[in-house]
Amino acid sequence: MQQMRDAGFVNVTRLNFKMPIGPWAKDERLRQAGLFGYVNLYDGFYGLSVKVFTQMLGWTVEEMEVLLAECRQELRRKDIHGYWKIWVIYAQKPFDVTDETRT
Repeated sequence: MQQMRDAGFVNVTRLNFKMPIGPWAKDERLRQAGLFGYVNLYDGFYGLSVKVFTQMLGWTVEEMEVLLAECRQELRRKDIHGYWKIWVIYAQKPFDVTDETRT
């Protein structure tokens, strides 16, 4: 937040959220958001992992696929209520009274 202030923004505000991974939340909106997040993560494991594991860590695609299968299996567990920590930061650009474009 200090970086926003240092850049000249005012009224800097931070909101903290816990975004569920999966449809386990009691609140309907969070349940829907969690389901979308689950699908994105489940389907995106390969794309998120392939470069790191094959080019940087030297794994074969087959080795990586085995790990991803285990990750998908863990993600499907109903007894784990995973979530992402989300921070939303917003601010205002200060009003400049010399700005001729404002009326």
